[in-house]
Parts: sequence; C-alpha cells; structure tokens
Amino acid sequence: MACVDIIEHSSRFEIAGIIEQVYHNEKFMGKYTYIGTDNDILDLIHKGYQFLVTVGQIKSNPVRQDLFDKVRSNGGKLPSIISLQAYVSPFATIGDGTIIMHKAVVNAGSVIKDNCIINTGAIVEHGVKIGSHCHVSTGAILNGDVNVGENTFIGSRSMISHGVDIGEKSVIGGGINLFKNMPSETFIKAKTNIMDNSV
Repeated sequence: MACVDIIEHSSRFEIAGIIEQVYHNEKFMGKYTYIGTDNDILDLIHKGYQFLVTVGQIKSNPVRQDLFDKVRSNGGKLPSIISLQAYVSPFATIGDGTIIMHKAVVNAGSVIKDNCIINTGAIVEHGVKIGSHCHVSTGAILNGDVNVGENTFIGSRSMISHGVDIGEKSVIGGGINLFKNMPSETFIKAKTNIMDNSV
C-alpha cells in the first residue's frame, strides 16, 4: 500500500494494475485491477509494462530478488520510484527498481544499487554505498561513507556510524547504534549497542 501511495503522488508514473502470486477478482485497495499473476510477467513485459517489486524484505528477500531478476533477465524495465516528499541529491545514483519513500534523504555522492527500499524518514548521508536488494527501514540513519553489502536489512531507527562497513546478507535490528565494521551474514538483535572498545 505504501508503494501505491508514492506512485499515486508521482508525476512520472501511473499504476496500470497489480500482479500477485494468485489472481484476485476484487480490486486492490478498492481501486486497482489485478492484471495477472507472477506467471504472466513475460507476457506483460512483451506488452510494454514497467514493473516495481513491492514484496517486503525481512522474511521474503529471496522472493523479492527472484522477481526482480525475472523481470530484468527477460528485458523488462524496473524504474526507480522517488517520492515527491523525499530529497535525493542530483549527485546521488539510484539503481533500477529502487523506491525512495516519503521524507527520506539521500545526499550527494551516495550510490544505492538495484531493487532497494529506502523507507520513510531514512537518512542516507554523503558517500554511502548500498548494494542491491537492501532495505533501509524507517528512520534509520546511515552516516557518511557507510558501505552496506547486498541483501542486507537495516532496522528502524538504527544509526550506522561514519565509514562503517556492513557485509552482505546481514540483519541489523531496530534501534542499533553500530560503531564498527560487521562481516557478512551478521545478525544483531534489536536494541543492542555494538561499540568498538577503541572508540
């Protein structure tokens, strides 16, 4: 629903219809027609539709990535979607299929790769690098020159300190204050403070 809200208020795109795993006769949000299932993606690509993957990240990232890869590998287009209420520097780079939600900030020199979610109120500071298929959740702060490996989830209201590297396939829970580098496949539960003793 949040993705629909952002697209509805965009001047670039209109919603042609909804795709689900199973076809529904009723309209989505009482407004949008279901135009097919995941099995119809190739046909819809040939008809010239563009796509945005709206599957969530936390428990279904493989599904999200598989859908993205299916569209892209078959020549489909996945434009980036940026809320009119967000700020994205003209000196930032946003990858295909990435959505930047309301009140998010993406500052100069940042690179956000493909199929990411930068959620409501998140701050991505200057020089941050975020790999493909990541989710930066509501109110999270990534300070300057942070590097986030692909397929990583950053929880709500987390703060990642300047220059920290987070390896791929990691989960940084909500409310974390992270001051040191983390290897790939790190899992940190919410409300834990991780600090390098040398800081």
